Amino acid sequence: MNEAFVEKLAEAYDFEFEFIFQPLGFLNPNNPFIRDFESYTSSYTCFDLMKKTQQVIRDSIASGALEHFRDFSKEDENCDLCYVDLVHYSGPFNKKLAGKILEN
Repeated sequence: MNEAFVEKLAEAYDFEFEFIFQPLGFLNPNNPFIRDFESYTSSYTCFDLMKKTQQVIRDSIASGALEHFRDFSKEDENCDLCYVDLVHYSGPFNKKLAGKILEN
């Protein structure tokens, strides 16, 4: 629904758009703010649903079903200093993501 709304705005005001699917810190097993990932995932009742939803979105972007989306959701892999807390990005990681957005 959001995509359809933005698409109508783009048509009306003649601009291009895209959505960026960003990393989700609370799903990252290497997030330093998750001390025990196994305990965390078993106590977070929606974890499995969120993980599956993330994969469905990734697959939909890869297949072209979400044509206005770019998938940056794995940009936080092997990143030691991506987060300042469970979900918020560090300054250097924000800069990295901004650079990726501007690449294309």
